[in-house]
Amino acid sequence: MTPFTRLKSRHFDSLMFRLRYLAYPLGIRDVQVFRYEAVPGEMATLPDYGDLSIAVYSKDDAPASLCGDTMVGGSGTAFVSRLIPWIYRKRTKKWCREIQQWLAEGEVCVVAYRKEQAVGYIWITLTGNRYDSDLEEIQVLKDREAELHTMRIVPELRGHAIGRRLFAATCSYLADRHYSRVSCFVDIANVPSNRMVSGQGFRAVKVISYTRIGWWKRRREHILPVTETPGKTHARTP
Repeated sequence: MTPFTRLKSRHFDSLMFRLRYLAYPLGIRDVQVFRYEAVPGEMATLPDYGDLSIAVYSKDDAPASLCGDTMVGGSGTAFVSRLIPWIYRKRTKKWCREIQQWLAEGEVCVVAYRKEQAVGYIWITLTGNRYDSDLEEIQVLKDREAELHTMRIVPELRGHAIGRRLFAATCSYLADRHYSRVSCFVDIANVPSNRMVSGQGFRAVKVISYTRIGWWKRRREHILPVTETPGKTHARTP
């Protein structure tokens, strides 16, 4: 058990979820995530929400705005930009390089627009392998399996069902292409995302814990029974 997992405070988890990226350049990681799985054809569908529209982009039709400020913002971006501006600028350039790489590797991006402004997006890995920078490992996908990753919603519109609409549109896209399974990873400390994902019909199948301090590493897995509902909890597992 690491020192981080001894504290069960929701506020502590939320703070660490935002601050942990500052420790990455120092070679320090303490990550716990749920792995969710679902069958795209069995997912719940949601109607359109007013003026919210959905677009799906690949490397052939991706607009330059995918690397804009709205598209690279993540959890804690505003906090980091105020605290240490040069880290924010460096992080933004890194995200743009990753976005270009994802497109080149055949991934697609599902983008939500409101009044012609991008307000959120999620990426889909359709084939091959994907490197998970948080767990520092390669996720291997089988045939007709996809993985969702890197969802972003602009802060002022969070809580307006944009994330649920993105998930529904993404699963509809995969079901139309006869994908048999879709998976995603969600940080345990990210309570709203866990509730949203489990509410969309995804089932948490395991908890993965990964800790690294310099060269020392430890990775553990815990298989979850079907009855557990992680979307209603916020405590980190021991």
